[in-house]
Amino acid sequence: PVWRSFPEKITDSTSLAISVSPQTNSIYKCIDYNTCDSVLTLKVIVHELPELFVKEHQTIMQGGAAQLIAVTKDDVVWSESEVLSCFTCHTPMANPDSTEIFYVTATNKYGCSLYDSVEIKVTPIPTIYAPTAFTPNNNGLNELYTIVCYGVTELNAYIYDRWGNEIIEWHQDDEVGPV
Repeated sequence: PVWRSFPEKITDSTSLAISVSPQTNSIYKCIDYNTCDSVLTLKVIVHELPELFVKEHQTIMQGGAAQLIAVTKDDVVWSESEVLSCFTCHTPMANPDSTEIFYVTATNKYGCSLYDSVEIKVTPIPTIYAPTAFTPNNNGLNELYTIVCYGVTELNAYIYDRWGNEIIEWHQDDEVGPV
């Protein structure tokens, strides 16, 4: 057989089978000169991919939720996850315990698909451990006041004596010595 095409050119036009990936609508003809000039005509119609836009990546606190948004006129399917409220909704809710990437595929009426992803970053709940009292009297017990923070981006601290007078104030980047 001999293959002919329009508008795309076929590289191996004498093969029994061809594989093509046209960018536009194309017509392919297979001519078999051995059987009375039989002609097989194939018309390949190229449909557009669906349009798909997802809301940008988000950051939530541990235990929180984020709404995923897929903007398209076509059907969608989100990657299966136990933390999604719906797999075929355009706007499901997600409440992951740790950072996770969610994938969504949009499929149009012609079966053409396009996918995208969105990352939901989960940050720990800010926690501050601070003593309620200390005794800086040089007896070797409870001399230092140490604040331990997790997930805190800014810290301003004030220490008052038992009469409500401010003894010291410091901020996140300050170096504070013994009181």
